[in-house]
Amino acid sequence: MKCRVPIWLTAPVSIILAGSFLSSMSAFLVAPYLMVFLTRDAHVAVGLAGTFIGLQYWLLRAGGLIADPFVRRYGHRAVMLWGGGLRIPGYLLMALQTVPTIAVGLCLVGLGGGLYFPPSKSFLIRLLPKEYQLTGLSVRNVTANVGVAIGPLIGTLGAQYFGLRGVVVSAALCFTALAILVRFLPSLAELSEVSAKKEAGGGERPIAAVSGEDSPASSGWRSFLTLLPKERIVFALIPLSLLLGAFLTQMDTLLPEVLAYHSLDSWLGVAFTVNAICAVALQPIGLAAVRRSFLLVGLLASLGSVGLFLSLIPQFISVGSIILAVFSLTLVEVVASMAIDDAIRVLPQKRVTLAYGVQGLCDGIGGLFGSPAIVALYAAADMAGKSLVLSAFAGICALAFAVSVGIIRPGLRS
Repeated sequence: MKCRVPIWLTAPVSIILAGSFLSSMSAFLVAPYLMVFLTRDAHVAVGLAGTFIGLQYWLLRAGGLIADPFVRRYGHRAVMLWGGGLRIPGYLLMALQTVPTIAVGLCLVGLGGGLYFPPSKSFLIRLLPKEYQLTGLSVRNVTANVGVAIGPLIGTLGAQYFGLRGVVVSAALCFTALAILVRFLPSLAELSEVSAKKEAGGGERPIAAVSGEDSPASSGWRSFLTLLPKERIVFALIPLSLLLGAFLTQMDTLLPEVLAYHSLDSWLGVAFTVNAICAVALQPIGLAAVRRSFLLVGLLASLGSVGLFLSLIPQFISVGSIILAVFSLTLVEVVASMAIDDAIRVLPQKRVTLAYGVQGLCDGIGGLFGSPAIVALYAAADMAGKSLVLSAFAGICALAFAVSVGIIRPGLRS
């Protein structure tokens, strides 16, 4: 039986998908152990470490807002190269293990990721025919999460032989390889020229709709100021993005703190691997939920938020409850992220990068304030207080997800 390559899987699309895998794998060599690296190896206080991670997450998400005007002027490929390049010195600075270099390094790593991801997603959308866009985004999520699954396993082995500092340096080398890969990605102008020649020769056009880079005259902060009133769906995404940012950073802050409290640090790598496996396995469910009903998306997100916090209550803690917590968090991540992608992809193409930037900014703000706040409350409480904190956040997040998903109904297909 022959294995047919999907018609939409062109060479540029393949490079973007491979870049998503390599970027995620490289980042997650370090991510599972970042909290441990900061508090144990670099001797950073728990609250300050949570703030550093929240700041990195904010820059990771908010960097897309800066990326938009650069994409319009210099093109997707150039900005993706800058994003990958910034993370190389970022990890090298972190390896020095001083508070100032760690702070600067985390900022560079976060900003680099912020510059890389929105152009990568918007470029992918522009390369795909409309009927394949949601499928392409889902496949991109799968490739990224395969990298998330492999990264912690390699990081665990590397930490045993070379220590966490060696793993951090390895991440810098991997991002160097990513920059080399992205260099082979053609620009939209080059693809337009190829498409024109194909059409002139009567050949089949390799991609759906390729145009040159947007005019720089329409770029800049003026685009940001005019986006919200013109595109109501972007405004409607703000509450969900804020909440999702605060929620997802718990994988990097609250979960390691819970495992450390119960002397289960060795399960960190396993938890992140389970997260990645679940993210791949749950993609069909997220895709089906978004296509069917916004009510189903809201219900799944609410159930996932309850499952995360209640599974981490001290009285219930076990290996099974940790896996359930990771599964619950991943369920929220998949369905909410897919709903956001589905809403943004219907925007005019010239607004997609900026829309991801606005969404990322709000996502990052949620992570910046939610990350240190929740982990600090948990760390400061006694066992009974920890149960109360987790139960309270379970109820708050369940209600908030139901409301915030309901607001974006116009962007979802019933």
